[in-house]
Amino acid sequence: MLEVKNLTLENLDDVFTICAGVSTAYNIPMDEFILEGIEIRRKWLKNMFKNYGTCTKVAYLDGKPVAQILYYPENAMKYMKNKRKNVVHIQCIVNPFQEAQGLGAGTALMNSLINECKQGLDILDGDKCSYLVSYPYLSAIGVSFSQFYSKMGFKLGEMNITMSYTQSIPQEKRVSILHYQRIKTK
Repeated sequence: MLEVKNLTLENLDDVFTICAGVSTAYNIPMDEFILEGIEIRRKWLKNMFKNYGTCTKVAYLDGKPVAQILYYPENAMKYMKNKRKNVVHIQCIVNPFQEAQGLGAGTALMNSLINECKQGLDILDGDKCSYLVSYPYLSAIGVSFSQFYSKMGFKLGEMNITMSYTQSIPQEKRVSILHYQRIKTK
């Protein structure tokens, strides 16, 4: 049975079970750098939870955490200028476990978030979301993000954020960042 739950302090470690699954899927050893990154993310999630409320949903298959979606209000993006009201950014959606892929975990997570966007989100002080934005990265795990986001009703939009760190990457090695948005979540 597939179930979606909001992240709480009680199920916080489930996020890192999923992260460990990503490491396994990409054959990345759980070395000191990965473990340090997990602790940084743990602190960040606790801080987000304290300041904004739930910003992650976890999908469980037969009680086991198998997928997650991480999102936050544009107001939480300290590096962004001209922040828009009631805009939510999806940082990532991941389902690294082969036994859980193709069973609707990603769709269930996205539908849960979209439904809350229509009703009002804790991270927006109970306001409805104006629209969702995602900058999906390339993934070798599961379905392509282009297909997934299109299936969920997102449209390819114009880039409105460029990150200065890409300037140090030679042009031929840069990967285009796709910007998808779902308009009119109301």
